[in-house]
Amino acid sequence: MKIGDSGIGVGGPGGRAVCCLFAALLLLATGAVRGDQEAWVELVSHTHSFLFGAGNEPSYPVAISADGRYVVFYSWATNLIAGGSDTNGKADAFVWDGDTKTVTLISHRAGNAKIAGNGASLPVAMSSDGRYVAFMSDATDLIGGGSDTNGGADAFLWDRVTGGVRLISHTWNSETTAANGISLPTAMTDDGSVVTFASTATNLENGLIDTNGKADAFVWLRGNGMNIAVSLVDAPEHMTGNNKSWPVAISPDGRYVLLMSEATDFALVDTNGVEDVFVCDRNTGLLRLISHIPTPSGTTGNGRSIPVAMSDDGRKVLFNSLATNLVAGGVDTNGKSDAFLWWDSGEFKEVILVSHKATAGKTAGNGESLAVALSGSEDGWHVAFESTATDLIAGGVDTNYAKDAFLWDSYPLGPGDVQLISHADGEPLTAGNGASRPVAMRSDGGYVVLESLATDLISGGVDVNHSEDAFLWERGTGGIRLISHVQQSPLVTGNGQSTPVAISRHGLRIAYRSNSTNLFPAFPMNGKEQAFRYEIGLLSDGFESGRFWAWSGVFGGG
Repeated sequence: MKIGDSGIGVGGPGGRAVCCLFAALLLLATGAVRGDQEAWVELVSHTHSFLFGAGNEPSYPVAISADGRYVVFYSWATNLIAGGSDTNGKADAFVWDGDTKTVTLISHRAGNAKIAGNGASLPVAMSSDGRYVAFMSDATDLIGGGSDTNGGADAFLWDRVTGGVRLISHTWNSETTAANGISLPTAMTDDGSVVTFASTATNLENGLIDTNGKADAFVWLRGNGMNIAVSLVDAPEHMTGNNKSWPVAISPDGRYVLLMSEATDFALVDTNGVEDVFVCDRNTGLLRLISHIPTPSGTTGNGRSIPVAMSDDGRKVLFNSLATNLVAGGVDTNGKSDAFLWWDSGEFKEVILVSHKATAGKTAGNGESLAVALSGSEDGWHVAFESTATDLIAGGVDTNYAKDAFLWDSYPLGPGDVQLISHADGEPLTAGNGASRPVAMRSDGGYVVLESLATDLISGGVDVNHSEDAFLWERGTGGIRLISHVQQSPLVTGNGQSTPVAISRHGLRIAYRSNSTNLFPAFPMNGKEQAFRYEIGLLSDGFESGRFWAWSGVFGGG
């Protein structure tokens, strides 16, 4: 942003003083004035005219690029784009560039990058380098010469380089004609070459037999624009399953697609009548049942199973389940959901109980547990989960009567150890005094972002909002730091609610939202939720910027 863009003159008498004042305010707002070389908070959803001016309506971050440079968010604000026009009265999709400090409209009208489409748009996924963004929209004017008569949401892809928008959920014979059903994108490969989406449409792929009247799972290939169904029965006919299917994740190389399905003709034996977890191998076209009993492995468990995440190589799948018969010799009497990890060792396939009782690897904890995140490319043996169980930690003390955040850490030869993430300061076995839940985890499992109502997670902390705050936990030290703090006081929470959303894959850049009005003392917010990026440096490099990321590639640039 140029200083002149904010209406601050720099020429003539006094211009130098004004420049100095602006520079001082900039340093104050980025945390450099207090000499803290470890953290910076930046406003993502800022107006086009001022970096520290909050958008005039709420904004919510969705994803962050691998290096943390780009943050994708949706917003009702109408003053984020210079010269922009937004009259739809609905949410639009945007991306913020942390290097240039600019906001770009993603869901724009065909032929004009500054005019919002005529319907609501929500971003869903971003390629690792931030070039491509998949989003859903019910706007009908995003594609030049397009036709959209389905009356619902469609799936789209935005390209940073071209600035253009492509229709993903199009009919098999026209890339500008929306298919005859609702379509929602869910995930994409690292390079954005393959996008997964769910759709009720029946004319996405030529020759597809689809008579279930429900949503099915598809992939879209950016190279040729083709849509291919992946929730297919194992039969010569190109036919979808007999009930709804939904893709959840895709491996970085696009080979494996993780999905949940209520179809009963995917597994050899499926009598539970609820969702099960499957992985489609696109190289073979076969579906593999994940939420299966020990033997035979083609039989589904006796309760609902919901997929959460998949390792990069497709050999580990994290899921939640109400089933009680997934683990050989297992004991599950809590009547609640538990967290599980499916593992393909190459020699055998096994379902492992993650949320187990301390010292009893096959006995479920005494409360509900929900898996949230799985470490990715490093090894896939770290799981972040939330639980109301009070017996997961040996010698643990849990009197908050609420959910807490945990990390399961294992290797092939052991049942896995459970660590308490949301613990009271200095007391690794004692749960904090309020509800906590993990939200995201760095790819190597070394850091977990969580939100918490607890007021005793950090030493000397001052919690003035009586609402959720954002925290970061480090596996190596077990230490916790407050993310959503007042800029000049790293131990004092903002005066509103803050919710973390995502952490960069390689580094420590975190996207979160907050309605706090005092995060930037010099530039008060307007009380509406805004999108922020928090950045933590690991080393003091001696450079005036204090930014570790600018001088080292140790963590992949982010």
